[in-house]
Amino acid sequence: MAAWEKHDLVVKDLEHNSKELLEKYKSKALLQAFTTTEIISAACNAGEEILRAAEREKMDTIVMGSRGLSTSSELLVGSRSYNVLLAE
Repeated sequence: MAAWEKHDLVVKDLEHNSKELLEKYKSKALLQAFTTTEIISAACNAGEEILRAAEREKMDTIVMGSRGLSTSSELLVGSRSYNVLLAE
């Protein structure tokens, strides 16, 4: 099997697994106070895509997790969250 074929298989596997995980969290959100949820998937800069989607869909709330894996400012909110917070 060529390297690009292996790469394609890995990417497809990651996409499948992430969609399953997102559907699981979507179901959990609907069981809580959330009335609407939407899964948006894109292969680009996550922070930029979050902001584009929020503007396009006129979202009033963005819920994000944090991992705290890098610099001190990102320790509190996570790098994607930090980028989204600083954008506006």
